[in-house]
Amino acid sequence: MKNKTLYLLSGLLISFLFSCQSKEKNSEEWMKNPQHQEEAMQYIMNDYALMMEFLDRCMSNEQAQSMMLGHRNMMAAMLSNTELMTEVMRSDTIVCDNILRDMMQTVHNDSMVYQRMQHIMHEDSKLDKMNPERHQMMDGHMH
Repeated sequence: MKNKTLYLLSGLLISFLFSCQSKEKNSEEWMKNPQHQEEAMQYIMNDYALMMEFLDRCMSNEQAQSMMLGHRNMMAAMLSNTELMTEVMRSDTIVCDNILRDMMQTVHNDSMVYQRMQHIMHEDSKLDKMNPERHQMMDGHMH
């Protein structure tokens, strides 16, 4: 009886190990199915902890960072949300410094961007002259 139980448990263990190996091989195949991809993405997006882990991993992966920066719609949406960008710039000084450094490098390397920035700053200074309270309010935040 003990031998039969030992053989049965050994058989189950070996079957389990083989099924684990085949699952690893099959996960790539499983993800090729568009419905499975959608399910996996929805699951991650709807779980706060998983989504944060996904974003952290993206930010620590050079290829993922490059792909996100190259995604014009995503970047446009992020940059057009001034409340979000203001909050990020205020709350995370490292991100703020990196954004500003990258912007300055871009301005330095691209004369068209430089001209656009000059134009925006010039227009902004005109607004400041028309609205001195805004300038005083900005000075209050800067000091």
